Amino acid sequence: MAALGAAGLIDEYQVFIHPVLLGTGRPLYPQLPARAQMVLVDSRVFDGSVVGSRYARNQQESP
Repeated sequence: MAALGAAGLIDEYQVFIHPVLLGTGRPLYPQLPARAQMVLVDSRVFDGSVVGSRYARNQQESP
């Protein structure tokens, strides 16, 4: 997935946050080649605890 993001082939990310503290874990993108500007498209709360957010790539971002 990191290679697709680095190539600019992912238009939208859906992130679901579950309120659990673990202390350790795997990063989604261990090494990003550049900062990606994202725009929040939608955000919802499910079952009173899980937050789902949709982010799209900023189309105004310069290459």
